Amino acid sequence: IKNKVQIIIMYRINYFSFGNVTYFKPHIRLFLIDILCALTVSAIDLSFPLVTRRALYTMLPEKQYQIFFIAMLALVAAYLLRSFLQFIIAYWGHTFGIRVEADIRRDLFSHLQTLAFDYYDRNRTGQLMSRLTSDLFEITELAHHGPEDLITSLFTVVGALVIMFSVQWKLALVVCLMFPVFLSLVIARRRKMGKVSRMVKQRMHRWAQGCLCPKYVTHCTCHHVPEVRILHKKPVTAGEDELLRNPRASSAKLRSCERIAPYVNDREKEQEGGEVQA
Repeated sequence: IKNKVQIIIMYRINYFSFGNVTYFKPHIRLFLIDILCALTVSAIDLSFPLVTRRALYTMLPEKQYQIFFIAMLALVAAYLLRSFLQFIIAYWGHTFGIRVEADIRRDLFSHLQTLAFDYYDRNRTGQLMSRLTSDLFEITELAHHGPEDLITSLFTVVGALVIMFSVQWKLALVVCLMFPVFLSLVIARRRKMGKVSRMVKQRMHRWAQGCLCPKYVTHCTCHHVPEVRILHKKPVTAGEDELLRNPRASSAKLRSCERIAPYVNDREKEQEGGEVQA
């Protein structure tokens, strides 16, 4: 087994994701509140176009002004309720994720205490800490946002299709036929983006790494020199101001490094298709 910590992480995550909800049970109330608020927000979003269509095509042409203003007040109240529910999702939902992360990290640190000393001789301490911090954070973010996004997305898509079929079934049928095509394109591009992201991380880590000799070697024989210096240990994400201007920037991650030495590993550069300087 190359990495016991990684295996136990995946075992624990599979255990509470697909079988017994071991880590969800102590915080199941927060999870249910988060899901309920997210479903309510989705229902409010679906109701906005319905009320708007009814107001434009029925209330105003028939001069039902009293009903129109009551409907507008109801929309304002729904928008305020939606903002309050978004606060609950952002605060208590992330509180739920943090508590689950703390429980998993507690068990993982307890497991590390039971491993033999030779295990730490074979594995780098930095990699183990990365598994217990950044990797575990990504896993718990998926455990928190994954079910929420999946349930709300299904609810929104099904609700939108039901509304569209009730308004104009022919156009709704066209959308249903195009949906698998767009879904396949999104999945294919997502896989390609993930592959490129992993390649960038691996290359930057290799370029920034110093000695590559095993730990039991007392004297460096590889003479590997770092070529770049990683400027940020974690990827830089968009700030609040940028997200307000461009909400799509929430999925963008920036990794940067600074070149500190010329290419010294000619063989690696030849494999990457570059020219070796004499």
